[in-house]
Parts: sequence; structure tokens; C-alpha cells
Amino acid sequence: MQLDAIFTHGAVRHLGGARFFERGAAYAASGRVRKLKVDDEAVTATVRGNRVYQVRLWAEDGGPVYSCTCPVGEEGLFCKHCVAVGLVFAGRDDEPGLPGTEDDGTAVDLRSYLHTQRKNTLVDLLLEQARDDDFLRGRLFLEAAKKSGASVDLDQFRTAIESVINVGDFVDYRSMYAYSSGIQDVIDSVERLLKKGHAAEVIELCEHALTCLEDALGRVDDSDGYMGGIKEQVCELHHRACVAGRPDPEALAKRLFEWELHSEWETFYGAAETYADVLGDEGLGVYRHLAEEVWAKVPAISSRDERERSHSGFRFNITHMMEALAGSRAISMRSWTSRAVISPTPSLR
Repeated sequence: MQLDAIFTHGAVRHLGGARFFERGAAYAASGRVRKLKVDDEAVTATVRGNRVYQVRLWAEDGGPVYSCTCPVGEEGLFCKHCVAVGLVFAGRDDEPGLPGTEDDGTAVDLRSYLHTQRKNTLVDLLLEQARDDDFLRGRLFLEAAKKSGASVDLDQFRTAIESVINVGDFVDYRSMYAYSSGIQDVIDSVERLLKKGHAAEVIELCEHALTCLEDALGRVDDSDGYMGGIKEQVCELHHRACVAGRPDPEALAKRLFEWELHSEWETFYGAAETYADVLGDEGLGVYRHLAEEVWAKVPAISSRDERERSHSGFRFNITHMMEALAGSRAISMRSWTSRAVISPTPSLR
């Protein structure tokens, strides 16, 4: 096949040069190349970096041609993603996971090569890659946090959460699966902390994750609902941690109230009912008092009131909260809904 003769291990090394070859080889060795397809016309694959990039290798006039959707690839360079795909393609008939090929008669075993390198060399290479790869950096922080033994290094877990959730300008639809998979890995590790008895730490980490998720939700294409599902999972994990850890009910009630009232993503929606088993009478009393204070300031409904339109999300949240509380007290809906017509204009956030 013509492509076999063109994209050999030696050719890939030459095309990538010192600038991209080692980093591309690390990508290939760590399994970041997915959906490799080979036909008579081209080699195509996806490579998971900061996002998921599309790579295509083909031949024209007997020479190599290539493209990648990453910023470097779009400049026409044989980037690290092209290197990774080229190595996997060249070594596809060798042992799985060991990109290599026949080049001057000797099979190149990348794993064996890495074993011959100094530890400091590999550490430096990994750290250099982690500076450009949020997913890898988060995983490294997470692994370091898990090595802390009986204690939980919350700072490292928080850093891992931020590294995998915080986005740049935008995460497009094609990149969402890899992006959300990285978040899922971190949340799974937080869940394992709960099984080890670290309920208080899990409560704090869940709330930190939810803060990051809410910030990211407006800058991703979540058409398939990956992020929404993860947010629901974190909320459910938070509740389980509260059941296990029994935090101070008054402090928890205040935090849940603020989340539910001001969240644009329905975080902790229906908290009074969901957390009743944790809040008890004391916590629910605090939650009710806060809700009634806010409800007393809700303005009368007026189609001509422009401020009402700007606070529609706020009104929806407090109305639902009051409905839940009214149901729990078995009071007439009419006794408090009528208040919306006569209440003074509030000072709202």
C-alpha cells in the first residue's frame, strides 16, 4: 500500500522533527488516538488533546500530505497530533499500544525506548505536556491527591477539578465527549473518597465542582446532555455525603438556599424536599425563614414592569421554593400567592 511506504516511523519522525515528535509519541503511547480508519485513500483518526482534534494523512504525487484541526495543524505543520496518528498507523500491526514499524529492518518499540530513559527526562517531558494539556494536568493532580493516604489533600483535588472543568473560550460539540469524560473520571475519584469515609471532604469538593460546572455550562455545546448528567450526579453525590457526614444543618440550609435561589442551572432544585432527611426541623426552619424573607419582597406581577422581566429566573426559583414549603406545611396556595400582587418592590441581587 502506498501509505505504508510513505508514513513509516522514520518518515513520521522526520516530518514531526524535534519540536513535535516526542510529544506526539507520548500521545500515541498513552492511547489518545481513537477511531483510526485506514483505506486506500487516507488515514483518519481523532486525537484527544485539550480538545478532540481530527487528523487526516494521505498521499499526493507520491509524497505525504496531512491535516489537523488544531491551531498548529491549521498552519500547515506536521503537529504532535499528526505524529501520534502516524505512529499508530505505522505500528498498527505490532503489539497493541506500542507504536512502531519496520524502519531500516528494526522494529521500534516505544515502550522499551521509554524504559531506557532517565526518570528526570520522562518527568520533564510529562510536565511539559501537562502545561499544554488541561486533561493530563488534572489527572496528574488527581493521582497525586490519591497518594496522600489516610488524609485527603483538598487543594490537589480542587486543582484537579478546576483543571478538567475550566474551559477556554468554548468547547464545541465534537470535543464534548472527551471533555466530559475527563470530568467524569475526577468525579468518580471524589465518589471513591466517600466510600473511604471522607464525607465532609466530599461535601466541600462537590460544592466546588458545582461552582466550576455552572461557570463552564455557558461555554460548552452540551447538545447530548453530558454536562447536565454530570451535574445531576454531583448533586446526588453531595446529598449522599451529607447523609453520611451530617453537617451542621443551619449552615447547610443557608448554602442550599443560596444555591437554589440564584442558580441559573437549577442546581439543588427542590432542596427542601431532597435534603429534609439531613436538615431536620432545625435546618428546614432556617431554610423556611430565609425563603419567607425573600418572598415578602417579591414585587407585584406587572407586564409593564421591566424589572420583573430581568428577574424572571429569580421569581421562578423563589416561587418553586415557596410552593415546596407550602406543600410541606399544607397551607393554602392562595394565602401566599396573593402576596405577589401586594408586596413592595424588593432589593434584589
